[in-house]
Amino acid sequence: MASLPKNVAESQQIKEEMIPFNNIVRFDQNVAFNLKDLPQNFQDDAPLIRDMILYFANQYKANLFGYCRFTINDFCKVMSYSKNHLQYKHPLIESGFMKAPKYRGHKFESIFEYTLFRIFQQKIVLSRPAKFVGHDMKGVNLKSLDVVSEIQVAYDENKPDRRIYDIRLADTFIGSIMELYVNIDLNDYLSIGNTKGNNKIKNLYLLLASFQHMALSTGDGKMDSVNFDLLCNVAQINAKEPKHRKETLNKYLQVLSNKRSLRYSYKFFVARGQKQAYSLEVQFDATARILEGEKPNILFAELNKKFTELFTKLMETNGMFKNHVDKLMETEGFSQYDCYQQFITNKNAYVSEKLEAIRVARDQAYKNGLKKTLETSRELDLLYQHYVGFLMKL
Repeated sequence: MASLPKNVAESQQIKEEMIPFNNIVRFDQNVAFNLKDLPQNFQDDAPLIRDMILYFANQYKANLFGYCRFTINDFCKVMSYSKNHLQYKHPLIESGFMKAPKYRGHKFESIFEYTLFRIFQQKIVLSRPAKFVGHDMKGVNLKSLDVVSEIQVAYDENKPDRRIYDIRLADTFIGSIMELYVNIDLNDYLSIGNTKGNNKIKNLYLLLASFQHMALSTGDGKMDSVNFDLLCNVAQINAKEPKHRKETLNKYLQVLSNKRSLRYSYKFFVARGQKQAYSLEVQFDATARILEGEKPNILFAELNKKFTELFTKLMETNGMFKNHVDKLMETEGFSQYDCYQQFITNKNAYVSEKLEAIRVARDQAYKNGLKKTLETSRELDLLYQHYVGFLMKL
């Protein structure tokens, strides 16, 4: 195979072409519009659940098969949490109100692990109003979302801090962040902070980012009437008097109005049937729109598809390959993902087949722009090394 890039600049040029913005995260738009439902689903764990969803979406950029490997240190470093706090016994378990889930001797009893178990065990219920044509009745529509479909914990009984988590993201979750999503600037989001009050502002940030995405994608960025009660519910502004809710909402809106990735002007006005100005008009600034680049995302999906097809084909047509994989799974305890990873990162096996899969994937993704073909093995190798590097970090 060809050699690696001769200098940092060459390597960086390839990397920037593949990953335009490392701090951009795709957040499920369904969740963003239904953040008011998270506390009902998960009570006081809702902020941590929300940030786990963001973290998993961020991790998904770095793997091909929907698996994430991480430690509590990794999570805390990216999401700006205190490791010590997350390792405390969960209040529900400490109080005796709930019994820690225990499987094969391992208890999920810390704040971090019990919340991780909850996002695996529970579906997220999303609600919206429903209309029934021909009937003068109110209605509600409920949908559910799975985020995590599998958890594996590697732990050392003599060193409680030493734990490695492998999770598999649910297909429905992957589908959402590939198709129905809003781009979030993770740095902007984290700059809000992790206090109880700031967690409310974070909710509002995610909702407004979704509004901005929608308004700029379909028009000039103007929303003539934003629902006052929805904003208050998402931001958990629960004051009894509307004027007090408005004061708090106005304060939060001012805090968020000039973020790098979220800029807007707004005004309250009196709508029909109102005595006071509780309706809201918002104008989003198009220069703050987050663009992640379409073709790298297409390439990511195409590579995932082609590598999976190649692995499946070899399993079906190559007896020696299938026997090797079966042996790893039966005698070495390898998971299917471990076999995938070993297959892709092995630079000496099925090289020509892998390079052809990469060539076809890239040509498909870039057929309407920039380079139409990969002319040299050097280009193929750079692309291959880039994805191998991502996988080796997991």
